[in-house]
Amino acid sequence: MPLLNLFYPRTGNFISLVSRLDQREIVRTIKKSMKGATALPVYSFNAPASVPGIDFSDHKSYWKYGWPALMVTDTAFYRNTAYHGFTDTADKLDYGRMAQVVVGVYEAVIDFLEHGEKSHTERY
Repeated sequence: MPLLNLFYPRTGNFISLVSRLDQREIVRTIKKSMKGATALPVYSFNAPASVPGIDFSDHKSYWKYGWPALMVTDTAFYRNTAYHGFTDTADKLDYGRMAQVVVGVYEAVIDFLEHGEKSHTERY
């Protein structure tokens, strides 16, 4: 998607939060929490569900039942030609950055719970 090159880095040193347009608020909330947790850059992308890649993960299953959901991704096959192939091996993973993602998601969950899960989910 060449247009995304205008808004997102070409270097794959970030994590991205991806969801539909109607889920902007929850993406913003999670992004804010994650950005304060580590030095790992966090970007977000909200688009219509018809945009390729928006629904390429498990979060799509939640949408079917009306639950807000987002994908936390390193943009997978858009950056990694080995993704889910025979050459996609553990020795190529960046465990340091993966740990930063885990810390970021953990902090986002804690923030979400501390500020009232009900207040976030009532909007949807």
